[in-house]
Amino acid sequence: MGFFNEEIAIIAYRGASAYEKPGSKEAFRKAIELGAHGVYAELGYLSNYELVVEPEGCGLGIRDFLNFIGKDVKVILNLSQVNIKDVDKLAETVASRLKEVDDLGRLVIASSDTALLNKVKELTNVKVAAFVSNPFPNISRLRRLGVNFIVIPHSLVRARVVKEAKGRGIEVIAWLVNDPTVLLKMESLGVSAVVTERPDILREARKIG
Repeated sequence: MGFFNEEIAIIAYRGASAYEKPGSKEAFRKAIELGAHGVYAELGYLSNYELVVEPEGCGLGIRDFLNFIGKDVKVILNLSQVNIKDVDKLAETVASRLKEVDDLGRLVIASSDTALLNKVKELTNVKVAAFVSNPFPNISRLRRLGVNFIVIPHSLVRARVVKEAKGRGIEVIAWLVNDPTVLLKMESLGVSAVVTERPDILREARKIG
């Protein structure tokens, strides 16, 4: 097993966003109730430029959010919505917040900007995930940049890419899977996790597969 202990992990997109307001405390509570193995959330700024999780939803600092979610749940935090073009400044801001966190082992920082991810990892040694939109990304380059995960639209997932990524120590997360039959396909291709708006999707998939 890798980072995720399950054969295929269910990552709740902004909580159980099919059932509750995305990014709200209620959505994240519902996701845990439905058995999500992890949650995905957006990072952003409040009006005072404080970096928080889901600024228009639960609005918690990173440490408080991890405590709120519970220690057995993995957390993916996406930086792509933070509107700061200065990579070094943003990476340093994130690093300063992560210094407050006791358990970085279950946290992943995600972005489509690999230079930003590389800088964040250099400063904190936290695990990082790169969003990719190419069905055949340059796995060797991503590995050199220290990427631990790639997040890729489920329609672009290819068995050979999953195999190559795993061989180089990179886990593949499929985005955004809301259909149980698609989940079963992703599982057959060997992805480590799926991001979904429906955290109960695995239960449904097992009924048909």
